[in-house]
Amino acid sequence: MSAASVTVLPRRTPPTILIVEDEALARCLVSDELRSRGFKVLEAGSAPEALTVLETVRIDLLLIAVDLSGVGAGWTSRASSRAGGRRCRSSSL
Repeated sequence: MSAASVTVLPRRTPPTILIVEDEALARCLVSDELRSRGFKVLEAGSAPEALTVLETVRIDLLLIAVDLSGVGAGWTSRASSRAGGRRCRSSSL
């Protein structure tokens, strides 16, 4: 099979990104920019709120504010376990 015969189908649903930021203005700016680029964006204003979202919604990418209170050394692994073992990438804002 040649590369020319391979058809790449577009993704049917946009990736879902969870923004975790306690400052509402910063959270809105990032969310608005990502939505304008076609992503599905969910927002959480605190670490506990983010964990609740992770338990109920499939997230493809988790963006966490660097200075977010309540996010300690093991928070990312706890968040991953709350995601039900689903693969979720994380990054800091």
